[in-house]
Amino acid sequence: MRRGIRQVDLARKLGIHKVSLHRYEKNLSRPQLAVLKRLMEKYSLEKDDFLRKFMNNDGV
Repeated sequence: MRRGIRQVDLARKLGIHKVSLHRYEKNLSRPQLAVLKRLMEKYSLEKDDFLRKFMNNDGV
């Protein structure tokens, strides 16, 4: 929502179900590598920065 896109719209653009996206956001499951790549491409994120933030959200 911070990026101005609804969860259902982002899920559609990533090619996943909105429930899957919700589960990723709540740390109930982990996305496949292909989904992470599409997410990085969608938001023009650098791999190292994205992975650092992703890992830090897990407390790892």
